[in-house]
Parts: sequence; structure tokens; C-alpha cells
Amino acid sequence: MADTSTGGSRALEFPPEGEPIDPSWWAPLEAVARTLASESRYRFFEADDFMLMAKVLRRPRPDVYLYKHAYIRRHLNLDAAGHAYRYIAPRTIRPGYEGRYVLHRDVRTALDTSICGSCHG
Repeated sequence: MADTSTGGSRALEFPPEGEPIDPSWWAPLEAVARTLASESRYRFFEADDFMLMAKVLRRPRPDVYLYKHAYIRRHLNLDAAGHAYRYIAPRTIRPGYEGRYVLHRDVRTALDTSICGSCHG
């Protein structure tokens, strides 16, 4: 069973340690990789280059899976349908002030502004 930590109006769920990870945790990232596979602009995008960090449970909104690129340490945040989100930090660190996840226009915009800015040749 995955570990869940609650913080404010949402919770973080972490992948289980020492147990196989449910493939549904990787499905959004793998779907994005398949979508981009034929586009030369994203020829260096590899799902295997990402670490699975957590899942943000945001009921009733879509949960967001948090992936971190192993080399450049930037994040790609996706919901189950493959929509990308950017994290906006809170303006203050006082209790009750959480950051938020805002939908990107599309996954390519998310990649161009965060992950693949230096991938294009």
C-alpha cells in the first residue's frame, strides 16, 4: 500500500517502498512518450529518464503525478489523461497557504518551458 501524507486540502501519495509499483503510476508519462516518439523536436525525450516522486490527490480535481527528470532535476507533472501542470509556489510559508497546480496549455508547452528547453537541436 502506498504511503499518504495529508497537507491542507490535498494529500500526497507516495509509491510503495520495496514493492512493485502499480503500472498506472507510470501510464501518463509513458503515454506522453508514445505521443512524442514520432516528433524529431522531442527525440531526446525518454520516459526512462524520469523518477516517480509522488501523486497529488486533489479530489474532485484530477490527481497529478509528479515526475522528476534524473539528469536535469526538473519536474513534469501530469494527470492520468496526460495533461501537464505547472506548480506555482505559495506567496507565503505560513500554515494553510499551499502552492497550486495550474494546467499548461498543452504538454509540448510544458516540455518546452521546463524539461526540453535544452533538448532541441
